[in-house]
Amino acid sequence: MAAPHQPQLRPEPAPGIRDAGRPHTADTANTAAEVDALLAATVRTMAGIVSDRVARSPWAQDNPAGLPPLTGGKYVRARAFLTAASAYGALHRPGAQDALVGIAAALELLHTASLVHDDIIDASSTRRGAPALHRLTSPATAILVGDQVFALALAHSAPYGVTVTAALTRAFADLCEGQLLESALRWDADALPVLERYGSLKTGALFGAAFELAAHVAGLPDPEQLSARDAGIRLGLAFQFADDLLDIHGDLAELGKDHGADLRNGVPSFPLWLASQQLATEVGLAHPTDLDALAATASSASIDARTRTRIAELVAEARSSLPAAPDPELLEAAIHAVVAVPLSAPAPSTTTESEES
Repeated sequence: MAAPHQPQLRPEPAPGIRDAGRPHTADTANTAAEVDALLAATVRTMAGIVSDRVARSPWAQDNPAGLPPLTGGKYVRARAFLTAASAYGALHRPGAQDALVGIAAALELLHTASLVHDDIIDASSTRRGAPALHRLTSPATAILVGDQVFALALAHSAPYGVTVTAALTRAFADLCEGQLLESALRWDADALPVLERYGSLKTGALFGAAFELAAHVAGLPDPEQLSARDAGIRLGLAFQFADDLLDIHGDLAELGKDHGADLRNGVPSFPLWLASQQLATEVGLAHPTDLDALAATASSASIDARTRTRIAELVAEARSSLPAAPDPELLEAAIHAVVAVPLSAPAPSTTTESEES
């Protein structure tokens, strides 16, 4: 019997959270429309920053195709931040809309800066459906552009207070610490704690900042801001594991970036690590040596199901950590903006749908 269709790992944010497939109250639907408008304003703000500062550089004038990816993507972090902040009532605070747009733009620019550098580290050839910047120009130019976008993001966040800039700076430092931890990743049976710490830092940190700052802009007490950060980090780890599945099952047209980078670079992502443990049990190899066998096992229905189960566990942990919100339905939409999986163990499936981090 064919396995039933699995829901997408992360919902496509472009149509708006009103299209998430769940009933909405009139108030929530109206707020969702406001979130969509704020996200559109965020994208315009990012484009303005890049146009004002980055586009005037000689490399950009010689290679204008390198500019759109700097403000592209699917804005998952911005949407999660805007939706969570709205769920906590931030839209009703004086001057909040300007802060919401500015912080959302800074979050996405930090993410973009990390991707520019990440593509150099991973020797990726494409990003967001276009040539990676280091391929279009040079690694040296791409490093400097990533640094410039990082600086512009922090400068743009400064008017919203030291708490905002500190949270973003801490998140980016954690992201870098996570990337530096990659060399410590192992295939051993006891490697999972380091693997999850790696994902929590490299991917979870910016999501943690998104939910922390959502609570901050809404005026929640400091302990609840920290709880929101912890929840965002768990969601970010779930997001990473979902992305790991897409790296195995997806292709270039779906992902907008290179397929199979983890396997090619010898990085033990969560599903690849699970596959290595299964192979170790079946054939007695402590470390994977046959990459074709590892790829085939990682693509199996059993590894897919085990990965989805762990994603669902992480989502449940995040949900239990989030402070209560005046609009719980909108808060749930913020969770679904990051990752959506069945909460019970899913039926085996090898089908995934596209998403881009």
